[in-house]
Amino acid sequence: MVANVFKESQKFNQPLLWVIILTTYIPLHIFSIRDLFIEYSKGGNWWSSEIFIAALIGLVLLNLLLVLFLFLTLETQIDNAGIQFRYPPVLNSWRKIPWKEVQAIDVSTYSPWEYGGWGIRLSWRGWAYNVRGNKGIMIKKKNGKRILIGTQKAIEAKQAIENQMREERD
Repeated sequence: MVANVFKESQKFNQPLLWVIILTTYIPLHIFSIRDLFIEYSKGGNWWSSEIFIAALIGLVLLNLLLVLFLFLTLETQIDNAGIQFRYPPVLNSWRKIPWKEVQAIDVSTYSPWEYGGWGIRLSWRGWAYNVRGNKGIMIKKKNGKRILIGTQKAIEAKQAIENQMREERD
């Protein structure tokens, strides 16, 4: 048996996405800092100022969101144990789907809008874990639950799944 057949790591590194994030982030960041300085220059107790608190909370949330997008990574692994994935820093532990729990599996094209876009999504079709594109590993478990794991390496993923299914039959 093959130990590790397929590994993939995907990040939110699309240039257009980062242009959108930064064109939103930079002005909001500047306005929040401006509001902090305005309230600071008035003197007195800043902590009792609603504007100061709102600007500070806004800065913290903006920076946390930026850091989240910098570190979000969808990791997928297909081996003789099954399919595993995680999405740190949101899902840090590996989610494991053993081959014995898989009813049907296919690597195919899908519309991200069926799942509400990219990221971690729950829709009427089931859970989706994706970063970009429209190729994914569609898994239907024996308990009826459906999971989509996005991939940028559809051909390699399909080959790894076929190899594992062949080994399971032998």
